[in-house]
Amino acid sequence: MGYAKAAEFNSYPGPRHVLELAEQLNLTEQQASRSKELFEAMRKDAVRLGQAIVEQEHALNKLFALNVIGQKQLTEAIGQIVVLQGELRTVHLSAHIEMKQLLTTEQIRKYDELRGYTARQDSPNNEHQHKH
Repeated sequence: MGYAKAAEFNSYPGPRHVLELAEQLNLTEQQASRSKELFEAMRKDAVRLGQAIVEQEHALNKLFALNVIGQKQLTEAIGQIVVLQGELRTVHLSAHIEMKQLLTTEQIRKYDELRGYTARQDSPNNEHQHKH
């Protein structure tokens, strides 16, 4: 859903991709271990929050289906969903911040290169050159 684009496009690597590129990045044993921990913690929180969002969306749908929704219920339901989405994005971006602190400058440069972000920095329309 693009929760981590701000991090990815600005040299804040994500734990999942770091693990996928572990060999090319020459991760130390400690870096690999910590990356796995970061990824698992992020994944666990993301799954929990994702489930909560789905539940809130179902509750919102039910209010419409039962024809009992008013402006107050709508505002409350959307407010709950937005808070959960914000928490989910924070989980993703926090993992990227921690990941950047774990890697060396050279590993981050290599990560950006391997992910196709280095060409973006030279282009005025850099967002359009992102490879996913």
